[in-house]
Amino acid sequence: MTLFTKGGAKPAPMPFRIRLPDGRTRTNPASFTPEEIADAGFVAVDPKPAPGVNQFVTWGDGDWVLHDKTPEEITAEHDALRAQLIAELAAHRWAVETGGVTLGGAQIETTREAQAQIGSTYSALKDGLVSSVEWKAVTGWMALDLAAFTPIAQVVAAHVQACFSAERAVDMQVSALTDGELVGFDVVAAFDAAF
Repeated sequence: MTLFTKGGAKPAPMPFRIRLPDGRTRTNPASFTPEEIADAGFVAVDPKPAPGVNQFVTWGDGDWVLHDKTPEEITAEHDALRAQLIAELAAHRWAVETGGVTLGGAQIETTREAQAQIGSTYSALKDGLVSSVEWKAVTGWMALDLAAFTPIAQVVAAHVQACFSAERAVDMQVSALTDGELVGFDVVAAFDAAF
């Protein structure tokens, strides 16, 4: 789409209505002639130039102006991108951590609440406070004693620890990336490879 400027104003599409020097107005930009556009004071603008990696473009003095970023701006951008990658990594770890596990065909929830319940139930069984429990997995009810419940507690604990270990490994990778390596780094793929 061609953009136009009038009096050096920031480029915009041609307005629906223009006023000609004799006071008449015209509507429907598709019908404007080049002469009418010029008479109304509009000038077509060259396409906005594509900035380089460490550049940005502004509009000023009736034309596009290409600027080099300062070292401080470049550093701030890289720091922001690194922080964004770390946040995406933490969100992915959370999704995997709380997404559940399967043990012997039974789906076990691993939400933070479920993790706390599993830990509490395991402790109650281990300490002899109860000899068995009725446990509801995603796939149905189970009656379990300590020997039967221990693998559930173990697989959940191992799952959670594996999630945090993978997050830590990728966090260290992100911290070690050069500024040029940050763009396009896939934290999800890195996490899944480390998990």
